[in-house]
Amino acid sequence: MDTYLSIDLDYWMNTDDEEAIIFFKELIENIKENDLPLRIVSEHQDLLPFINDSHASVLRNMDFHADLQRFDRQSIANDYDFIGHVDWAYEGKYIWHHPCDLSHKFEVSTCAYIPENIPITKHISAFNKDTAGIDFGWKEVSAVKGGVSNLENVVAVGVALSPSYSKRSTVDCVMELIGCYASK
Repeated sequence: MDTYLSIDLDYWMNTDDEEAIIFFKELIENIKENDLPLRIVSEHQDLLPFINDSHASVLRNMDFHADLQRFDRQSIANDYDFIGHVDWAYEGKYIWHHPCDLSHKFEVSTCAYIPENIPITKHISAFNKDTAGIDFGWKEVSAVKGGVSNLENVVAVGVALSPSYSKRSTVDCVMELIGCYASK
């Protein structure tokens, strides 16, 4: 099954930059060996046209956030719901690779807290156990703790810098690695 690999740098928001560096060194080698297209964008939703054009049947998303919410399909894609705007979603499989229990817990809760500990109601998530039976636009969805370890069946890779959510040091390290790859 052809797979599109989408990576949001906020995946590493709570880790040491060294983890991202190790991952991207291996990823870049795999991209070169397999001659895969690589797209770099500022905001995650900017990958949507490339994901749609890939005609893949599986979307693997390495991200702190699942980016799949219940929404009006006629709305404009945002960073928190763009996964639902994938053209081939009804026929495809979405796999959210989250880095830690904290990100999964945040996604499945129905309430979030802003810094002042004031609860705010969140959108309904596909990964909340109370949402069984709600159509999120995908044939199949699943969540996996941990990153993507092999690129088998990957047809293209997209990386979102997400400067509003990612650590600046992580963005800088990854951009330097990608710059070295692009200059060779």
